[in-house]
Amino acid sequence: MLVRESRFREARDACTAMLRAWGEQRGPDFFDALILTVGAHARLGEFGAALGYLDEAKRRAVTTADHFVCEKFAGNCQLVMGHFEAALASFQQAWQLAVQLADVPKQAAILNNIGIIHRKTGDNPAALDHFRQATQLNIADTTGFMIARYNVGSTLLDMGDFDAAEAEFDWVLAEAEKHQDILHQALVRQGFGEIAEHRGQHTIALDCFKRAEPMLAASGDPRAKLHVDISRAEKMARHESLRDEAVRRIAQAVADAEAAGGRTLVMALRAQVDILARAGHVAEALEASRRQAKLETEYNQRESRGRLESLRVLHELETLKHAAEIARLKNEDLARALAEADRQRDRAERGHAFTKGVLTMAAHDLRNPVGSVQGILEMLSRETDPTERTELTRLAIEQTDVTLELLNRLLDSVLVQRGELRLRRTSVDLVTLTATTIRAHTSSATRKAQHFLFDPTTPAITIDADAVRLRQVLENVLSNAIKYSPRGGQVTVTVEAAGDEAIVRVTDQGPGVPPDDRDRIFEPFARVQGNQPTGGEESIGLGLHLARELARAHHGDLSMEPAPERGSTFVLRLPLSVTRPAEG
Repeated sequence: MLVRESRFREARDACTAMLRAWGEQRGPDFFDALILTVGAHARLGEFGAALGYLDEAKRRAVTTADHFVCEKFAGNCQLVMGHFEAALASFQQAWQLAVQLADVPKQAAILNNIGIIHRKTGDNPAALDHFRQATQLNIADTTGFMIARYNVGSTLLDMGDFDAAEAEFDWVLAEAEKHQDILHQALVRQGFGEIAEHRGQHTIALDCFKRAEPMLAASGDPRAKLHVDISRAEKMARHESLRDEAVRRIAQAVADAEAAGGRTLVMALRAQVDILARAGHVAEALEASRRQAKLETEYNQRESRGRLESLRVLHELETLKHAAEIARLKNEDLARALAEADRQRDRAERGHAFTKGVLTMAAHDLRNPVGSVQGILEMLSRETDPTERTELTRLAIEQTDVTLELLNRLLDSVLVQRGELRLRRTSVDLVTLTATTIRAHTSSATRKAQHFLFDPTTPAITIDADAVRLRQVLENVLSNAIKYSPRGGQVTVTVEAAGDEAIVRVTDQGPGVPPDDRDRIFEPFARVQGNQPTGGEESIGLGLHLARELARAHHGDLSMEPAPERGSTFVLRLPLSVTRPAEG
């Protein structure tokens, strides 16, 4: 498994290098490189990055076949991530494209995928209809026909039509033995076992399950065995007499999923929560729910980071392309004109990419806290112990606060990007505002044994500003200093008037920023390679960008310079007096 993953990583890096090599041409080869990159990230389970590159591939797709590949990949990624509505929409679009291509195998494969989504969402009649359509199309393709008929049998089994399911499984087993398909032999024997169990033929059922287990192990697909084990435990939990055995089986499935890695562990934990709750193990169900929520948070954050990384790579390629075009221009006047046109287009594309990036982050990062609140409230509805109810209520409030803070930052960033931010200017004492903001961050610093060095007796410095927005600037800079300063470190803050400017300096003791990155850190979603928050804090990469834009909205600026000894100094400059614009 580790060797295969290492090869997939090598393939992903090779695909990224291919993108850079073909980035200037943007011809058919570039689309092929994008699709290869999508596939490499998907094989590693990096679905956020895969979808980010896929968005670019959709924009570059030319032929119907290109569009089909994009929609099929999108559906597969969303299906594995559990985003069933999005996956269904992509597969339905892919089905229409396959019909336009008159490609019967593609149509059958998509029908199978649509059936799987309906089955996962509990709509077995719709699933059965799509699987049967796939069997009608797949007659010439033995493997595809066998898969479709196995899906028909599994769905009939779920619907309680055991005789019809057994007939489908008999045909699939004969074909699987003929073609030495060990996986489908194992899956069918598992199905025979479930049918026998429903008929009360427990000895036959046990024999079928025992024969299926070594076949699943020999199939070379550990995730297939996990899916079977999880499904088996869920079905056992429906019968009160079998719930203790279901609890044991799902615990083993969780351990196996943890060893295998990947999103199967989330599915196993989700099933474990339900099985433990059915068995009356409320405390253990609550612990499994917390573990599931934490793991989903990690996956969602990883997907968000992957998508942002793909946006950064594509933006870099676009920048390189523009630079190459300008370099080829020999006429200086023409070069200036084209450069201006490129800037305008780049601004529009950056605005589009920025908004899309923000929406993507909102979709991923909000999914977890909202999902956590939903899970907590579901547990709360079943919980009777006052202590546990109090703890669940506290967790729900905490997740709600996280959601609200994320929303506010994302919405402010969109307003700034669109130029729709409106300031409410009043006379503000910059010294008092700075002191108030420092006090609000003292508890965060104390948790890391850090302290602020600031002289609150500094004479008042009055400026014309929006106090709320200016405080946002200070909060972002101070929280950044706390985030990257070491435990036990010091954050130094000074406020002074110099000439016609008011200047705030915030100096941290972090790792500092390389010269080439001192401007880039103010770009949206920017991060410095190697610099990590010292307390494990999360960052969406918008804080410093938002702070600088708010400073510039006040006709000031925010910059960064190296500290005298170590760390960084962020310098906020604001005019001491500004003529107020007309209200409107």
